[in-house]
Amino acid sequence: MHPMQRLVALASGLALAVLLFALARLGVHQAAGPSHADVALPGGIPATLYLPRESHGPFGTLPDPPPQDERPPVIVLAHGVAADREMMSTLARRLALAGYAVLSFDFRGHGENRNPFPRSPGRPDALREDFAAAVDFVRGSPQVNPSRVIVMGHSMGAGAALDFATRDPGLDGVVALSGGWTLQGPYSPPNVLFLWASADPPAIRDAARALAARLVGVDSVQLGRTYGILGDLRGVRAVEVPGNDHLSILWSKAAAAEVVAWLDTIFQVQRLGTPPQDDPRVADALLALAAFGVVLLGLGLAVGALAPRGPERPAAAALVGFACLAAAILLTLPAVATDAPLGFLGLEIGDVVISQLALAGGALLGLLALAGRLDTAAWRPGFGRAVAAGLAGFAAVYALLAPLGVVAHRLVPTPERALACVLAGIGVFPFFLGFEIALRRGGPLAASGLGLAGRALVLGLLLLGVSLGVIPFVVVLMLPTLAVLFLLFELVALPLHAAGRNVVALAVLEAAWFAWVTGVTMPMRW
Repeated sequence: MHPMQRLVALASGLALAVLLFALARLGVHQAAGPSHADVALPGGIPATLYLPRESHGPFGTLPDPPPQDERPPVIVLAHGVAADREMMSTLARRLALAGYAVLSFDFRGHGENRNPFPRSPGRPDALREDFAAAVDFVRGSPQVNPSRVIVMGHSMGAGAALDFATRDPGLDGVVALSGGWTLQGPYSPPNVLFLWASADPPAIRDAARALAARLVGVDSVQLGRTYGILGDLRGVRAVEVPGNDHLSILWSKAAAAEVVAWLDTIFQVQRLGTPPQDDPRVADALLALAAFGVVLLGLGLAVGALAPRGPERPAAAALVGFACLAAAILLTLPAVATDAPLGFLGLEIGDVVISQLALAGGALLGLLALAGRLDTAAWRPGFGRAVAAGLAGFAAVYALLAPLGVVAHRLVPTPERALACVLAGIGVFPFFLGFEIALRRGGPLAASGLGLAGRALVLGLLLLGVSLGVIPFVVVLMLPTLAVLFLLFELVALPLHAAGRNVVALAVLEAAWFAWVTGVTMPMRW
């Protein structure tokens, strides 16, 4: 082993120890904090109930109900598209620490909810049934005050919360976090706080501000000003949270403080100080992610050592590879313009990108063959062993990342999602194989530079397809995830290429990882 590889292996070993330590702490902190337990709502809707007090019973059990006059107000908390209740858990814990009960649930087609996601999620009534089930549950729970209920949501969940509030006159308030698009019910929503991030898309900020102005009856609302009288359920306030974007606002202490202040005003809560907002799980997860980045370097060495060694290939030939890659994507863009060929996977948004990459993969391999750059001698020998090495590498990635889902997003698939992941991985494997054959050339640094340039080209062409209207605009939601995945892929690719130059093992690892993340995050339609 080269001295540099020994150094990388040592650093990765130490990072693995740090990662395992962080995961152990995460497990401890996951069980601690405000009392919380998973509950099942009618209709097969999974949810988690958080209470503003500690439990002294076993993990996952709630304390005995308090006396009726001590039961806290409750917030029914809904997530956005491609999210789940785990993504809302930090916000839920902060609200519970401030004295409020929180019921966070998975919309249909999200997280652990195995009910199918609606084909037309933009319909006002598309998610109303799930919201009604959650509100009915808290109104019948002995743990909370059934007459003091707030509905709150993020992004898609904000729209669903506002819609529900226009049809249920028994609510005390609404918090619309980076979302909201319509008011079609017979009632005016009570005590509405519109909260968005300074880096939210302009369409989201403009829509929320317009809704606030409509409720107040003015042309434009002044940010930070409370209109109306909260005691009469007519309060409206719009606030922009600086330094955050559409996702990071969920972990923003400033955003949580705004929500708590609004709730305190509604329920006339007097505080002597600022309520605690600590969620130590976030620090655990960040430490684990930082260590994971270093572990990936050692993982790349291990996978490269397990797979058959590939031949050296000149970097100059990558110019033809870039041309074939661009042509393959551009030629296949029209094929997903109307309906995704792999739409049977049932992954909303994800099936468009999976279809695009699957079609582009076939075209890319064909173009490389026509150009005489398929290099079959570089990847056919020892194919089965290389596939096994790539799958072993993915198994390690899954085992190390899946526990972090309790902070950001559930990463363990349901049975339906597991099948979709397998089928998606098979579908996109030709693309990643063609990508690696075309561009993984030269020495390790040159190969990584070419890989990064190729991945930037892929993202740029997908964005071009969106801007031209050939690819649905919702695909934009996946591009940040793709960008992060591509960077992580390169952390594995650099040492793997240095250790063995096997393009098949790397392509298998990339395809499985991409399919897994897409399969567990995108809404499921069946």
